[in-house]
Amino acid sequence: MRGERSGTRCVRCLDPGAVVLMMLNPSQKTALEIGLRLLERTLLRLMRQAREPAWDGPLVRTRPMPASERTRLESVGGAMIAEIEVVAREFGLQPEEADLDREIDGELTIAWVYLNELLARKMVRYGTVDPELSKRLDPHIHRLIRLTREVERTRGKADKEQA
Repeated sequence: MRGERSGTRCVRCLDPGAVVLMMLNPSQKTALEIGLRLLERTLLRLMRQAREPAWDGPLVRTRPMPASERTRLESVGGAMIAEIEVVAREFGLQPEEADLDREIDGELTIAWVYLNELLARKMVRYGTVDPELSKRLDPHIHRLIRLTREVERTRGKADKEQA
C-alpha cells in the first residue's frame, strides 16, 4: 500500500538530526487531520468561553470561570495546540479554512430539525400526549422555526449585498 512519507526527527536516535520516515496512507492522514482539527476547535471554543462573562438565559446559565482556572485552561490548552502544531508540521497535515457561513448553515439546520422534533405530534415517542399540548406548545415551536428560517434569509440577503 502506498502512503505519504513525512519526515520526523528521531528522538531516540544517537544522531539527534536523524530523520525517520513515517508512512501515512491518504485515509490515515485524513483521519489524523480531522481528529486534530476537532480537538483544536474544541480547545479554541473552550478557551473563548472561559473568557466570556456569565450568561443568565431562560434555559442555560453559566458562571464566569475563576481567573486561576482560566489561566490553567489557557496554559494547558496552549500546550495542546502547540503539540497539534508539531504533529501537523511533522506529518505534513494541511490546515482547513473555516467557512463560517457553512458552520452557521449547519447549526441552523440542526436547530430546525430539533425544533421539528419538539412538536406535540412527535412527543408521543415519550409517552401519552395531553390533547391540549398541541395548542399550547406548537405555536411557540412554529414561531421558533420561522425565526430560524428568518436568520437564514437575513444571512442570504447580507451575502448578496456584499457581492
